[in-house]
Amino acid sequence: MNNRVLCDTCILIDAANGRSRLLAELHSQNIQLFINPVIELELLQGARNKAELQQLEK
Repeated sequence: MNNRVLCDTCILIDAANGRSRLLAELHSQNIQLFINPVIELELLQGARNKAELQQLEK
């Protein structure tokens, strides 16, 4: 069984802002989360300031 889930930008933004329990729930079920290069660039481009950019890069 494949335990991998592609995460979209909106889910990652909600999780970074503390508004989503979905990622924690998936993690607790040993589901591997991944993003593709387009989603990574969307996140980095959407950072509002340097502090937010540094948080996303972690």
